[in-house]
This record gives sequence, structure tokens and C-alpha cells, in this order.
Amino acid sequence: MFFFLSKFFLFLIQPLNWILGLTIYGLVGKNPKRKRRALRIAVGMLFIISNPIIGNFVAKTYEAKGVAVASLTSQYDYAIVLGGFANLASPYDDDRLNLNFSANRLSQTIDLYHQGKIKKIVLSGGNGNVLGNQENEAVNAFAYLRRIGIPDENIIIDKKSRNTYENFKYSKELLKNGKDSANILVITSAFHVPRSRLIAKKAGVACDFFPTGFFFKDWELAPSAIIIPDVDNIKMWQVMIKEWFGLVAYKMKGYI
Repeated sequence: MFFFLSKFFLFLIQPLNWILGLTIYGLVGKNPKRKRRALRIAVGMLFIISNPIIGNFVAKTYEAKGVAVASLTSQYDYAIVLGGFANLASPYDDDRLNLNFSANRLSQTIDLYHQGKIKKIVLSGGNGNVLGNQENEAVNAFAYLRRIGIPDENIIIDKKSRNTYENFKYSKELLKNGKDSANILVITSAFHVPRSRLIAKKAGVACDFFPTGFFFKDWELAPSAIIIPDVDNIKMWQVMIKEWFGLVAYKMKGYI
């Protein structure tokens, strides 16, 4: 029930849904004063979530800081790759793995593996869809890693988890027969690290984190980085609001 309710409330709080609703009311409502107010609020919200300098400041403030590969001086026994990097809605997935904006979670895992920084890869992620496509992310990613030459014995899959809490729950169960003192590296997006760190601590998973896929960009004195609306910032706000909602919901549920 928690899984389904969280998806429903997440839909309700997305800023684009509010902007759309306010715009529709501003166009078809009956009260002229309220219509004008609704349109002003919609325009103001759209400015905020599309403005690059505001978005960059939010990303810099919230995202985990990057970790230099050179600082990984010892080899990790396992790298847990948190799911959410695959585009399971693509119609062209019979013979390939389609990735989304979180692709760095997987690509940088592969890079670290080939550099000898990790021994085994744990693919943690089933399918988080409430309805529709039920493709399994971990299974598809496993097939992809095999195709690029990573041996089966170095890949572990968790195909049951549907959210971050379950990522850690099922990964811990899969690794419980391994060494108690195993070194674990969790690889996920920079925006996802703060919540993931709290969940790992609550679940009793001792691990380090390797943030990837940063929304934050180097500061620039250019119109495109200061005032010109940027659709990437709208995506960033959608993702950040989802994370903040997740923090509240997981706290209420006792996951953190």
C-alpha cells in the first residue's frame, strides 16, 4: 500500500502539474481576479523551475560531492548499483539496454570494474511501475553486462526491489552469505546519495558512496547559465521534489 500511495502523492506534488492546473484555471475560470492571480503564480513557478542559476544553486546545495577515482585506493568486494538507470518503456529493448538520464550509474560502474576498483557488481532494481510495462531492469542490465564481456560470476542481480528501501533490503539479503567484513561501494546519482545514505544506515549496510550524474554545472557568466530558461532545470526540480518527498515519506514509514 505504501508503494502505491507514494506514487500517487508524488504525481500530485509535481510542479508541472500545478502549473498546468493553474494555467487551465486562469484560462477558463469565472472569477477574473482569481484567474489573473492563477496565471501570475503559474508564470512565476515556471520561471523559478526553468531558471538555470536557481537550479544550479539548488543542485550544488543538495547533491553529494564528487569522489575522485584516484581516492579509491583499495578494491571493493561489491559495488551495489541502485536501479533507475534503464528506460524500460522503449519499444526497442529485445536486443539492447536503453538508458535514461541516470545512465552514469551503470556506465561508471563498468568503468570502475575495468579499472579494478570493484570485484563484483550487484544490480539492484526490478520494476517501479505501478501499471503498464513490467520489464525487469536488473535482468536486462545483467544481459547487457554479459554481452560486453563481464563474467556471470562477477554479477549478482536483485530483481525484486521497487524502490530505494528495497534496494538495500534485498541487496543485504543477497550478500549475507558473503564475507561479514566485505567492502561495499554504492553507486548512484549525486541527488540520490543523501537519502540513500540514510537508508543504508538504518538498514545496517556499511558502505561507501560513489556519486554520479551531477545536475550541478560549473558556474558561467553567460546568458544561457543565468537567465535563459533551461528545460534541464525543469527535470532537475522534478527529480529533487521527488527526493524531498521521499525523505518525508521514508521518515514517516521508519525507513530512515
